[in-house]
Amino acid sequence: MGKQSTRGRETLVQPHIILYSHGFGVKKDSRGMFTDIATALPEFQHEMFDYNQHDEPTNQTFITPLSKQAKILENKIQELRKQYPTATIDIVAHSQGCIVAGMVASPEIRHTVLLAPPTDNVGDRKKSFLLNRPGVTTDENDVIYLPRRDGSISVITPTYWDDWEDLDPIEIYNRLPTASAATLVTATQDEVLPAIDYTHLSPKITRVDVVADHNFTGEGRAKLCDSIKAIVASQLQ
Repeated sequence: MGKQSTRGRETLVQPHIILYSHGFGVKKDSRGMFTDIATALPEFQHEMFDYNQHDEPTNQTFITPLSKQAKILENKIQELRKQYPTATIDIVAHSQGCIVAGMVASPEIRHTVLLAPPTDNVGDRKKSFLLNRPGVTTDENDVIYLPRRDGSISVITPTYWDDWEDLDPIEIYNRLPTASAATLVTATQDEVLPAIDYTHLSPKITRVDVVADHNFTGEGRAKLCDSIKAIVASQLQ
């Protein structure tokens, strides 16, 4: 379902698009989460992309700094707007991808949905956690090599941590209501980000609780898809 626009004699159907912003160290489908959401919402056009660069021969994923991720997302939005001048575009973001969506806060986006977003600066805690993971190594340039469950290795350079300096996720999310509607979906059994504080969250951001872990696995996945439907699909235009 979508709107129509006319260029000369040609009538173009303008789709309702969901653009996805994935989290730290995963690929564009967010380990299947975004694919499951897309399957549950067949009425939409779904757009997924990778923030990070993956080198197949070495099976290494090079983690892109947040500021560069924000530029990538901004370019994707502009590309979609150029291709579909009057289409409705929503964003579904997960975890670190929520920060990136907030950094962009594009007026081209109608509704931004934040899934299990961090509410405090987790940069130092994340770095300490990663350095203590089994199998993690560093080189003389302080580059971190992080083995992942899928057999790949995430490569994290010092420039990645620079963007976390003085970063305030809540302040970033609060920019969204000035550009578009925003809904924050909390995973109430989040094992990755257990310390969440919404004290300073803008009252203009709607909050929805889902009984699930950080990645909305198991029964939480179906609950998440139902929530996304209620937030976005009910507003089909």
